[in-house]
Amino acid sequence: MKNTYLSELYLYLKKQNVTKEDVSKVLEDYDLLYEEAKDAGLTHNQIVERLGTPESIYKGLKGDLNHTDKGLNKLTAISPFVALVIFFLIGNLVPGGYQYSWMAFLLIPIVAILINVEGLNKFVALMPFLSIITFMLVGFTTDLWHPMWLVFLSIPMVAITLNVSAKDGKFVALSPFVVTITYILISYFNQSFFAYGYALYALVPLLAIFTHKLTTSRVLTALLIILAVIAHQVLFHLTTYGQNAYLVYLVPVAFGILTNQIKISVNDLDVWKKHPMLAFSILLVIMAYGLVVLFFPESIAWSWVILLLIPMMSIYVTNKFKYLVAYTPFIALAAFILLGNFVPGAWQYAWTFFLLIPVTAILTNNETFKKSDE
Repeated sequence: MKNTYLSELYLYLKKQNVTKEDVSKVLEDYDLLYEEAKDAGLTHNQIVERLGTPESIYKGLKGDLNHTDKGLNKLTAISPFVALVIFFLIGNLVPGGYQYSWMAFLLIPIVAILINVEGLNKFVALMPFLSIITFMLVGFTTDLWHPMWLVFLSIPMVAITLNVSAKDGKFVALSPFVVTITYILISYFNQSFFAYGYALYALVPLLAIFTHKLTTSRVLTALLIILAVIAHQVLFHLTTYGQNAYLVYLVPVAFGILTNQIKISVNDLDVWKKHPMLAFSILLVIMAYGLVVLFFPESIAWSWVILLLIPMMSIYVTNKFKYLVAYTPFIALAAFILLGNFVPGAWQYAWTFFLLIPVTAILTNNETFKKSDE
């Protein structure tokens, strides 16, 4: 509750353009005052009543606080009008310009981020908008909606690069995205690679294994993964069992589970013991995915979205629908892939499903704060 109170105070002071130094000082003082009141036996509501709301605190301290140059914030205020002018200029002066001149309105959040977001977080916040602009411009000018959608992977990649240290596994965290980009690009120029090139994903667990302390079980797992890749390629290229070659990867997975290297857990609890229905549901999802690929081999381009049900079910077990935004990345990704694959020419607007993530976060933000206070 204290963190929520101080967070609201922080946001209010930032909104009033109070300097960073003064904001830190006020928060430090009120952190101490909150703790003193708590030690005196006051409840959260009594403490808030004694210390005051963010608005009343600001009014009381306003004369002693320093404020940043409001000129920069004026740029944020006028950005909608500048965007509107650009929108109509491009739309009227450039043939067919209205189909992409709407991107001028992205100038509004971009300016706000440049002015108000500090440090490396500025780049993380900018990436969704830069990705949309890049995707749309390249798509409209070259019609390469696929594989240009890969530009959206830059959003988590930039966040990981800037916020995760090498010690904490930065390269392992980045590897799935790098492999995905490599796999999709090679498949785009060589379509047959799509059917067997997913063996590249074996590099992810191998990298994870060899960047940690090696043990006998880990070395054996790595060996089984390598043998599975070899068996996969042999089965695909030299036999008639190519469509089912992916089954060889069940061997290292099974070994990983038996040696406790692969754990299916929810909040560090053994899912098999604490949540047997979830474990059973996960097995059903995996079986359903296997059956779909087995009977409809051509579905491999999109059927993997079935596996997105697994993390969504795990979220439901731990939080139910308390944080709706937690579900949105999986829903948006599934909608994006399915629409892009089944509706001709849909890649150019299927990306809009990703806007579901920030929209849900904004709409449920106040509700989350209320639940936290309770």
